[in-house]
Amino acid sequence: MKAKVAPPPKTVLSSTPPTSEELKTDEFPIPVSADYTEIVQKADLTARIIDQHLDFEERSQGRKMRPMTLCPEQGNSLASDLSEVTR
Repeated sequence: MKAKVAPPPKTVLSSTPPTSEELKTDEFPIPVSADYTEIVQKADLTARIIDQHLDFEERSQGRKMRPMTLCPEQGNSLASDLSEVTR
């Protein structure tokens, strides 16, 4: 029976910088992640949900609200709504 050999560790930083040819791309914006569009959509929806919660509380309390000024019940409501978006 042959012993399993661990794969070599991935190199995070190279000792030499990439050449200009390696950096060239025809795509814009430069692709960062395979699911980049999905991540941006979730981030946009998350920001909208936070804004809607804060706007609602501002209207009902008559003062400027921030996430840290929400009471525990309001914070839980916001967190439960955000958990649905970030799954």
